[in-house]
Amino acid sequence: MSPSDYQNAVQGLAVTILLFGLLAGVASILPVSAVIFTALHQVVRLVATILIFNLVISTLLNLISKIG
Repeated sequence: MSPSDYQNAVQGLAVTILLFGLLAGVASILPVSAVIFTALHQVVRLVATILIFNLVISTLLNLISKIG
């Protein structure tokens, strides 16, 4: 695994957190129903879980490549 793959995983997680934070801010200002806000929250949790898992795997592969 190259260091750029690890950097891409970190940057992807950071950008996604920022974008979802902005989206949550906009959704809290607009008059959206609780069902839509709950669905948005579930999607954010799913995407964040996938990105954190990707970051953990990238970190482990990066450490393994440095050891070996």
